[in-house]
Amino acid sequence: MDVKNLPTDNLYKFITLFCIALMLSSAYAVVSVYDSHRAQYNKVKEKEFLLLDTKKGTDKFNAQSEYISQEFLRIKSDRSFFIWFPMTAFTLSIFGGIYGFNLWRKNLQKYLDEQVKLETIILRRKAE
Repeated sequence: MDVKNLPTDNLYKFITLFCIALMLSSAYAVVSVYDSHRAQYNKVKEKEFLLLDTKKGTDKFNAQSEYISQEFLRIKSDRSFFIWFPMTAFTLSIFGGIYGFNLWRKNLQKYLDEQVKLETIILRRKAE
């Protein structure tokens, strides 16, 4: 197969469509992770409200208070860690989609438009 005859239009379409699919799936992942961590945060917040019924200064209160503060820290650190990857994928997919579309437009569509224009001129001349 000659290198000049490779079907690069399919490659450009694949890059663009893959990046669009990656963009949609990573956006869904960001929302899903955020909702999951929000639900965990609300559960811990409920435990904190239930803790207010316990007498302050007791061992049970101190242990539960420490546990709840550790849970808040864990949820905060987990959320930032687990949102980083989908957000990075989302950002890269935007740039990848733009890159694939520009390659297709610059390397292929420009010549197809020129070909259609010349064929239209030829057909008009034949019609006259």
